[in-house]
Amino acid sequence: MKLNDEENNKYSEIHTKLIYYVGGKENLIPASTSFEAFMDYSPEEKFPIRNALYDNIHLLDDFIKEHTESLSEEDKSIIQEFKHFKRGTFYVVKLTKKYAHFLGKKYVYGVYALNDPFQMFWGNNVPVMIQAVLLPFKGKIIYDGLISSYPIRFGRGIKNNIKNDYALSEGKYGIITELPEKIDTSNLENSAEKELLIMMKTKSSREHNWYDIERLLEKHPELNAIYIREWGRINSRKKKKELKELGIKKRHFAMYNDTILVSGKTEKVVKGEVAELIGDDEKRKSVYYFKL
Repeated sequence: MKLNDEENNKYSEIHTKLIYYVGGKENLIPASTSFEAFMDYSPEEKFPIRNALYDNIHLLDDFIKEHTESLSEEDKSIIQEFKHFKRGTFYVVKLTKKYAHFLGKKYVYGVYALNDPFQMFWGNNVPVMIQAVLLPFKGKIIYDGLISSYPIRFGRGIKNNIKNDYALSEGKYGIITELPEKIDTSNLENSAEKELLIMMKTKSSREHNWYDIERLLEKHPELNAIYIREWGRINSRKKKKELKELGIKKRHFAMYNDTILVSGKTEKVVKGEVAELIGDDEKRKSVYYFKL
């Protein structure tokens, strides 16, 4: 989940020179400070200079103009792409072999580490709340090298809320792996239905998203059948347990909300009986089927 050595060295060289340049331009470091001396600055000393860069992103163009002869075309392209940075508060929700999952206000970003893997910072103690800048780099998303973590321990309820927001974003948009964001429009097909299914998936997500579920149903009344079917799925757990306690097995069931409508030896038989009971095709979508 980190850049290889060649990529990391290329990024570090470019970004450090940029920050050093901004420090001089914005009078944030003494004019007499050499690049070598700047390299020894602590992260705390570099933070305000780094922030000045993203507050004055036009300085990227100034840097390229003033160093055009010493920069390769690849370097110039990399620097120009930095204009698509994302700065703000993120929740690091998951650490995978490929990249870390950073949850922003709307999207989940797949972020590569630089020299040290993210486990060096947090182990597996996620989610964690951070301030960071995300940058595009050679078709990947990285952080710029400076992360500020909030010393907050999340309780169970907050952790569940973060995970629910993560699941909703990931389910709707997927993991964003490029900047600027390129959303797969095919992933948005039936997005309202996907959103409802994600919010209904667990007890925690239902409780966390209850008002959003109500608003979604008001906006998309055609989803009511799916909503009722999901309640059938949820309520079927208790029914399955009760039926197993009675010794019932090898049967198929049709359930509407919390009521078992019919049962039979095969799914075909059950669906045939449901068709006789409920003539409306749309209303039959409300029925949940399960097997013991």
